[in-house]
Amino acid sequence: MIENKDNGLRLTEYPEGYSVKRLNTADADRLNRLRTGLSRLELARATMELLKNGDESRAMLEAVACAASIYYFSCFGGGSYGPRLRAEKVFKNNKEAKQNHDHWKTIRDQRFGHLVGVGQSIVTLLIADDSDRPIDTKTISMDIDPSAVLPWMKSLYQLIGVALIHIQQEVVEVESRIREAFEKLSPEEFLALPDATIPIPHHERR
Repeated sequence: MIENKDNGLRLTEYPEGYSVKRLNTADADRLNRLRTGLSRLELARATMELLKNGDESRAMLEAVACAASIYYFSCFGGGSYGPRLRAEKVFKNNKEAKQNHDHWKTIRDQRFGHLVGVGQSIVTLLIADDSDRPIDTKTISMDIDPSAVLPWMKSLYQLIGVALIHIQQEVVEVESRIREAFEKLSPEEFLALPDATIPIPHHERR
C-alpha cells in the first residue's frame, strides 16, 4: 500500500521511519518503461485468453484481435511511456516470428488503425428493372472467414509470449545495474535524492 505524506510517499510494507526517494536515472526511466510494457503485454495475453471460453464468433475474434494487437504494438512504438522495443532485436534469432510480427503490424495498421480494408471488400451496386431503368441501390460487403483468422491468432499469442520473455530478461539486467549503483550511495547522497511523488493518473479532456 502507498500513503501520501507531506514529504512524499510512504510504502506501508516497510516500517515507520523508513525513507523513500525517487530515482531519476536513465536506468530508472528504462525500468519504468519496461514495467509499463510488461503490463501491456499481460493485458494482451489476458485478452487473447478470452477465446478459451469457446466463443469464436466474428465479433469476439475481431474484438480480441484489435485489442491484443494494439496492446502488443504499443510496446514497439515511440510512445513517451512505452519500452520502445525493436523487432529486429526481439526476434533476431527467429525469422518466422519477425515475419509474423510484420504481418500483424499490417493487420493492425490497415484493419484496426486506418480501415484500409485488409480482408474486407465493399461495393455499392445499382439495380435496374428488366427495362434497364435504375430502381434501387444496394451496398454489400464481404469479410474474411473468421476460421481463417484463428491460425494467425495463435501466432499473435506466440509473439506476445516472446516479447514478454524479452522484457522480463531486460528487467533483471536493469534492476541489477540499479542495485549496484544504489549500494554505492552514502547516506548523505541518499538524502540528497528528490522526495518520492507519484502523479494521480487521469484522462485529459481536449
